[in-house]
Amino acid sequence: MQDTFHPPSASGIPHAPTATPPPMTDLVRVFNTALLSTRGQEEGALDLSELQGLLESAPLRAILNSIRQLARSNGISDRQAAEQVIRAFRRVDRIWMEYVFQEGLDRLKTRGSH
Repeated sequence: MQDTFHPPSASGIPHAPTATPPPMTDLVRVFNTALLSTRGQEEGALDLSELQGLLESAPLRAILNSIRQLARSNGISDRQAAEQVIRAFRRVDRIWMEYVFQEGLDRLKTRGSH
């Protein structure tokens, strides 16, 4: 089963957590909204202590657990699963950035034609 991408909600605010996990389409929408809303928030110099903190963080542990689950469920190595996850994430990020960029260009063109 493949989920389709949906644009972020107009408010850009993810849905509040519920007692039961949201359907995968809702999770995709939340992921896309978070991906776009956090773009550019990573400004500033990076250092080794920040990297160490990120490597030990709950969000990264969740990603690593998902990678391990993917590897086990598909009978592939952890490295293969990690590469698939990273490629998918980078592709989604790139598609959204191209989409947002094109949307901005379209708005500029519309303003220029008036």
